[in-house]
Amino acid sequence: MGPEGTTSYTYYHNVSTGYNDDHVSQIIGFYGDETDLTYDALMRVKTKKKIVDGINYTTTFTTDTYGDVTKAVYPDGVTVSKVYDRNGSLTATKLQDGATGVVKNVFTATKINGAGVYTGYTLGNGKSSQITYDMTMGRPTRYYTSGIQDLNFVFDNNTGNLVSRKDAIHNLTETFTYDNLNRLTGNKVNNVQQFHIDYDNNGGVSLGNIVAKSDAGKYVYNATKINAVAYITDTGSNGSMPPPNISMNEQKIGYTPFLMTDSISEDGVVVRYKYGFGYSRVKSIKSVNGSITETRYYFGSFERQIKGSTNRYIHYLHNGKQLYAIAVKTGNTPVKIYYTYTDYLGSILAVTDSVGTVIARQNFDPWGRHRNATNWSYSNVSSVPDWLYRGYTGH
Repeated sequence: MGPEGTTSYTYYHNVSTGYNDDHVSQIIGFYGDETDLTYDALMRVKTKKKIVDGINYTTTFTTDTYGDVTKAVYPDGVTVSKVYDRNGSLTATKLQDGATGVVKNVFTATKINGAGVYTGYTLGNGKSSQITYDMTMGRPTRYYTSGIQDLNFVFDNNTGNLVSRKDAIHNLTETFTYDNLNRLTGNKVNNVQQFHIDYDNNGGVSLGNIVAKSDAGKYVYNATKINAVAYITDTGSNGSMPPPNISMNEQKIGYTPFLMTDSISEDGVVVRYKYGFGYSRVKSIKSVNGSITETRYYFGSFERQIKGSTNRYIHYLHNGKQLYAIAVKTGNTPVKIYYTYTDYLGSILAVTDSVGTVIARQNFDPWGRHRNATNWSYSNVSSVPDWLYRGYTGH
């Protein structure tokens, strides 16, 4: 029990011994969410039922002798089957929509190096991908899929800092500079400065605070609250005015008793978050001028999105190293599989349809801000499908 309310746990009762063991059979969170678990003979999770807002979401699992989940049947009827090698690495993924749906190949590993890292794979769109590594340092140097992605990375072997990244398809190169404490001080795109950062250095002692960022302004800190920004002023001639690229709308952020974000509101738009046991997010509600426009439910790699009159179930397919597909089931229509291409941070940069045609591109600056994917500017940033609401680092 905490300031947020009570979370209760019920443990599995072993009929043969007459005792409860340490396997949880039910959790009721302080929000009212409920999780019910059943187990097989070896006490591996067999079913997981989540109840949120009175709606039951049950997933059934099949596990092999090594403890790897080989099949999961999700609440929307989608079945994801997986095959592993003797080292426990995923080698293939198949997806079936309903009990009688066509089984589709989604992911096939073609090469795994000695470190257990995927260096070659083919997706269900028919496209083959290669990832090249510097095996001395273990860092990726290239992500390549013909016509879809060609990213090249250079790292400083002494510090591990990213020195440059290049998108060979769009002929864009971004370089980075750092100070002696390995803090980012600036970047250039095709040799054009994008921003510069100055840090505090009071008498040679730094708190790590930014004092100025060229594309934002000068940072002024609260005198009584360490590291707390009080306000930002323009770096130009109007030093007392906010920088023009920062909104003048007031943004309010509310917090829960356990210090998680409860709500964010600005200019009539409000997003509220609900949390379950373990303080994990289970729901978000977005409203505009008092009317709910979107609701999302979060169940790990499976999510539900209600936007207007559209109801979607979204599956994120991952091989333990990277996201390779997003399966979307809208209403009662057949599931659609979209294939994703990321960088080493996990940022979703390109998405294709079932035949390998790119339907969406994203790009992000070092701070995670959306950029135009074709020129890396902040102008004319393309929209993406409603179900593609994750991006930078996959969040």
